[in-house]
Amino acid sequence: MWIYEWRNSDDGEFRPCYCFQGGEFLPADYEVMNLGTSQSRTSWFTQAVVCVKWMLSEDGEEVLGDWTLFGKTLKKKVRGEVETVAEFGNERDRVEALERFLGVRLSEEERNGIRGMVSALPPA
Repeated sequence: MWIYEWRNSDDGEFRPCYCFQGGEFLPADYEVMNLGTSQSRTSWFTQAVVCVKWMLSEDGEEVLGDWTLFGKTLKKKVRGEVETVAEFGNERDRVEALERFLGVRLSEEERNGIRGMVSALPPA
Protein backbone atom coordinates (compact mmCIF):
# COMPACT_ATOMS: atom_id res chain seq x y z
CA MET A 1 0.00 0.00 0.00
CA TRP A 2 1.21 3.53 -0.83
CA ILE A 3 0.43 6.44 1.48
CA TYR A 4 0.46 10.02 0.24
CA GLU A 5 1.54 12.39 3.00
CA TRP A 6 2.01 16.17 3.07
CA ARG A 7 3.28 18.87 5.38
CA ASN A 8 2.74 22.62 5.55
CA SER A 9 6.39 23.59 5.95
CA ASP A 10 9.88 22.22 5.43
CA ASP A 11 10.23 21.41 9.13
CA GLY A 12 6.61 20.39 9.79
CA GLU A 13 5.41 16.87 10.43
CA PHE A 14 4.10 14.80 7.53
CA ARG A 15 0.39 13.93 7.75
CA PRO A 16 -1.16 11.02 5.85
CA CYS A 17 -3.85 12.11 3.37
CA TYR A 18 -4.60 9.22 1.00
CA CYS A 19 -3.61 5.61 0.60
CA PHE A 20 -3.38 3.60 -2.60
CA GLN A 21 -3.25 -0.12 -3.19
CA GLY A 22 -0.75 -1.49 -5.66
CA GLY A 23 -3.31 -3.32 -7.82
CA GLU A 24 -4.45 -2.44 -11.31
CA PHE A 25 -7.53 -0.25 -11.78
CA LEU A 26 -9.69 -0.28 -14.88
CA PRO A 27 -11.97 2.55 -16.09
CA ALA A 28 -15.02 0.82 -14.58
CA ASP A 29 -13.30 0.81 -11.17
CA TYR A 30 -12.89 4.59 -11.30
CA GLU A 31 -16.50 5.04 -12.39
CA VAL A 32 -17.78 3.10 -9.38
CA MET A 33 -15.41 4.88 -6.96
CA ASN A 34 -16.47 8.30 -8.21
CA LEU A 35 -20.21 7.60 -8.29
CA GLY A 36 -20.75 7.96 -4.55
CA THR A 37 -18.37 10.90 -4.27
CA SER A 38 -20.13 12.81 -7.03
CA GLN A 39 -23.75 11.83 -6.34
CA SER A 40 -24.28 11.14 -2.64
CA ARG A 41 -26.03 13.86 -0.63
CA THR A 42 -23.66 13.06 2.25
CA SER A 43 -20.49 13.69 0.20
CA TRP A 44 -18.94 17.12 0.76
CA PHE A 45 -18.15 17.20 -2.96
CA THR A 46 -21.88 17.66 -3.59
CA GLN A 47 -22.17 20.38 -0.94
CA ALA A 48 -19.52 22.83 -2.18
CA VAL A 49 -17.58 23.78 -5.30
CA VAL A 50 -14.02 22.47 -4.93
CA CYS A 51 -11.03 23.12 -7.20
CA VAL A 52 -7.28 22.85 -6.49
CA LYS A 53 -4.37 23.81 -8.72
CA TRP A 54 -0.82 22.94 -7.68
CA MET A 55 1.98 25.49 -8.01
CA LEU A 56 5.19 23.92 -9.28
CA SER A 57 8.76 25.18 -9.36
CA GLU A 58 10.03 26.38 -12.74
CA ASP A 59 11.61 23.00 -13.43
CA GLY A 60 8.36 21.25 -12.45
CA GLU A 61 10.15 19.09 -9.89
CA GLU A 62 8.80 20.60 -6.66
CA VAL A 63 5.32 21.48 -5.43
CA LEU A 64 5.60 24.98 -3.97
CA GLY A 65 1.97 25.40 -2.97
CA ASP A 66 -1.55 25.55 -4.34
CA TRP A 67 -4.57 27.63 -5.21
CA THR A 68 -7.70 26.24 -3.53
CA LEU A 69 -11.24 27.33 -4.26
CA PHE A 70 -13.63 25.83 -1.72
CA GLY A 71 -17.20 27.05 -1.58
CA LYS A 72 -17.04 30.84 -1.69
CA THR A 73 -13.38 31.21 -0.65
CA LEU A 74 -10.20 31.28 -2.75
CA LYS A 75 -6.93 30.68 -0.90
CA LYS A 76 -3.30 30.66 -1.99
CA LYS A 77 -0.78 28.55 -0.07
CA VAL A 78 2.96 28.83 -0.72
CA ARG A 79 5.45 26.92 1.42
CA GLY A 80 2.93 26.60 4.24
CA GLU A 81 1.86 30.26 4.29
CA VAL A 82 -1.86 30.59 3.58
CA GLU A 83 -3.48 33.75 2.24
CA THR A 84 -7.19 34.28 1.63
CA VAL A 85 -7.32 35.90 -1.82
CA ALA A 86 -11.08 36.36 -2.22
CA GLU A 87 -14.50 35.69 -0.76
CA PHE A 88 -17.22 35.46 -3.41
CA GLY A 89 -20.74 36.76 -3.00
CA ASN A 90 -22.02 35.67 -6.40
CA GLU A 91 -21.52 33.04 -9.12
CA ARG A 92 -20.14 35.45 -11.72
CA ASP A 93 -17.19 36.41 -9.51
CA ARG A 94 -16.49 32.78 -8.61
CA VAL A 95 -16.56 31.71 -12.26
CA GLU A 96 -14.18 34.54 -13.18
CA ALA A 97 -11.79 33.45 -10.40
CA LEU A 98 -11.89 29.84 -11.61
CA GLU A 99 -10.63 31.03 -14.98
CA ARG A 100 -8.19 33.69 -13.78
CA PHE A 101 -6.48 31.82 -10.94
CA LEU A 102 -7.07 28.13 -11.68
CA GLY A 103 -7.28 28.09 -15.49
CA VAL A 104 -10.77 26.53 -15.56
CA ARG A 105 -12.95 27.88 -18.36
CA LEU A 106 -16.62 26.99 -18.12
CA SER A 107 -19.07 26.95 -21.01
CA GLU A 108 -22.38 28.76 -20.62
CA GLU A 109 -24.08 25.39 -20.07
CA GLU A 110 -21.58 24.52 -17.32
CA ARG A 111 -22.06 27.93 -15.67
CA ASN A 112 -25.80 27.40 -15.61
CA GLY A 113 -25.45 23.83 -14.29
CA ILE A 114 -25.03 24.99 -10.69
CA ARG A 115 -28.42 26.73 -10.58
CA GLY A 116 -30.65 25.20 -7.94
CA MET A 117 -27.78 23.29 -6.32
CA VAL A 118 -26.95 23.61 -2.62
CA SER A 119 -23.44 24.75 -3.68
CA ALA A 120 -24.71 27.68 -5.77
CA LEU A 121 -24.01 31.29 -4.84
CA PRO A 122 -26.51 34.02 -5.67
CA PRO A 123 -26.39 35.22 -9.30
CA ALA A 124 -24.60 38.53 -9.92
